[in-house]
Amino acid sequence: MADPLFKIGVLGATGFIGAPYRAEIRNCREAAIVAVCARREDLLAKAAEEDGAQLTTRNWREVIAHPEVNLVLVLTPD
Repeated sequence: MADPLFKIGVLGATGFIGAPYRAEIRNCREAAIVAVCARREDLLAKAAEEDGAQLTTRNWREVIAHPEVNLVLVLTPD
């Protein structure tokens, strides 16, 4: 597979909003989830496994600073 155009960091990866978005991204050939961030570590580990994410963290700053992330989705509640 070619290197994806969009290398995505997802903030709020495991919540009501984040989970369905992540599922859609997994079906996109031009995108890959590189980093996931959420408060619940138990759900975060599962999300990273599903997505093949390199980074799992509870700190959004780590996602923003990740050298491969070129697009950040903020999928936290209003």
